[in-house]
Amino acid sequence: MPEIINCVKCINYKVTWDVKFPHGCKLWGIISKKMPAYEVFQSLGKNCPHFTPKNNPK
Repeated sequence: MPEIINCVKCINYKVTWDVKFPHGCKLWGIISKKMPAYEVFQSLGKNCPHFTPKNNPK
């Protein structure tokens, strides 16, 4: 199984501030308890094809 990407380093990642679903992806429109990359991997069977690294990842 390939290593799942880290959504926090992607320009499409967002914090939803919803306690039940704190992680989100602007591009896919996903909000989730888990990182959106896990949801995408479960659906597609591969890492997110739209992962775009931030210019200055923290």
